[in-house]
Order: sequence, then structure tokens, then C-alpha cells
Amino acid sequence: MNLKEQCEEIESLVDLQGMPLFHQVYPSYGVPCFNPNNPDEIIFFYAKENTGPPHKLVKYNLSNKEYQTVYEGQFGIRPRWSKKGWILLSLWNELGNDGFNIWKIKENGDSLTQLTTTGNCFFPEWNMEGDRFIYELGNVSPTKFIIANQNGEIIVTTMVGVGSGGSWQHDSLIVNANFKGLFLGNPLNNFHDYEQISSVENNSQSLGGAEWINKNEIIWSHVTGIFLTNLENSITNNIIETCNAKYYQLPTYAPQIDKVVFQRIDRVKTNNEIGDLFTGLYMMNLDGTCEEKIEIIE
Repeated sequence: MNLKEQCEEIESLVDLQGMPLFHQVYPSYGVPCFNPNNPDEIIFFYAKENTGPPHKLVKYNLSNKEYQTVYEGQFGIRPRWSKKGWILLSLWNELGNDGFNIWKIKENGDSLTQLTTTGNCFFPEWNMEGDRFIYELGNVSPTKFIIANQNGEIIVTTMVGVGSGGSWQHDSLIVNANFKGLFLGNPLNNFHDYEQISSVENNSQSLGGAEWINKNEIIWSHVTGIFLTNLENSITNNIIETCNAKYYQLPTYAPQIDKVVFQRIDRVKTNNEIGDLFTGLYMMNLDGTCEEKIEIIE
């Protein structure tokens, strides 16, 4: 599928002062994550209008359209759901000066529990069993990651982690996708850093994101497209070609229905070089077919 035929590359995304030329249209929906135990349910970030925090973390049933606010406040990307029914969040401490810490909350919105206290804790991700999580420790050089048990007790510090859009849904390995391509690493092996296993020709800044399909296949995204990488044969296929006017980020996968949901960005010019930016959720097959927008009914 070639989405480039449906959009035109935008030459300038910011003005001479570095301010964006495309402005967010509300409501906006992003950073989706499937319930690992129920493919009918997803959580996502929801902002109704441009008023700043608080924003909502919403649980949504794709079948019966049931809508529930799980948390409301200021939080960072990206919420992650475990098989044990807990959702990890990076939350801003409005009462102190320690910045973001990692918290967990039950999928029904109960039992909000703080897991870290040092501040500068970002991008939490569960392991497959939901008994450990990993997060990035900010404002240190080189970048470090912490693996903790489900109660926040530190197990080990490592140089390999998930970053803003990676996945640990593998029995040992982590994958990340950024503006350069796809990277693979083992967080429990401190003798090695990431290995780049696929690259892109256009190094446009990209939030990207990657998700394990199974222990050998990874779906990942970049401004230039959606890609599927097979580790057994080292082949990467470009499923959908995109451009900076319309592209996909932060995939989440439901193996029970073999579907993937992306956050999609659409930039639409309204007057010369300025325009609107739309953020929505789209579900599709792994080969890019049968794409449909997820319509949210409040």
C-alpha cells in the first residue's frame, strides 16, 4: 500500500523561529495500548481541547463502545497494560519538584500506586509476565534504564531499554524504533548495547515505535512508512509508504485477532504553509490492509 500517492511531502513544519506551522485539532487521541487479556479493549490518551492538563487516560471497548476514564491528570507517554491487569504511567508530581515518577493503576481505575521516588523516570514498559518493568532514568549520561519488580523494587541498572516507543514483549529482547531505524537489545546483558537491525534512508525526526508480533517478527513505524522485520531471515518489508503529511506511530498489537492499532498523524494545509494537525487511532491487518479509523463515542 502506498500512502505517498495520497499525500504530498511538506517542505517546512516550523517557521523561522522554530514554532510549528501545523496546530493540533481537538479532540485528539493517541498512544494506544491493547488489553493483553481482551482484544476488545484498548487504552489511549485523550485531550478534549487545548486547555493543557489535566488530560484523560481512557479505557474503550471496541465492540460495545463502553467508555471509562481510568486516570485524569498530567502524564507522559506511554501507558502500558500488563497481563495482571495493571497499567503503568509516568506521572507528574504537581506537589513537589521531582518531576515524573512511575505509577501503576488497576485497569478499573482503582489503587493508584507510586513505584518510583527519584524523579526523572520515563517510558515504563512491562515484561511479558507483568512481574517486572523497565523505565528510563533521565538527566544522566550515558542514558540508563532501571529494571524493577512489580512493586518498584530495583533489580538491576542496564544500558538497554525501551525508550519512548519500544517493546519488551519478548522473553528476553527489547526493540526500539527511532528516526534512524530499528534497534534490538538484551536489557539483562550489560556487555552489549543496541544492535541496529534495519535502517531507513530518510532520517527525518520520528517518534516511531515498535511492537513484537512474536519472538521473530516486529512491526515498527517511521515517518516514511510502516515496516515488518523478520529476525530469522533478516528481511524487512515496507508495508505502507508514508510521508510527513500522513504517517503512523506507536503500534500496539493484539495476537488474538491479529490486528495492530497505530496513532496516526495527519497534517492538512489550510492557508499557504500553515495548517491543522489531526491525531487519531487506526486499526489494520499486519499487511496494512483493511485500515479503519476507530471512532470514539463518549
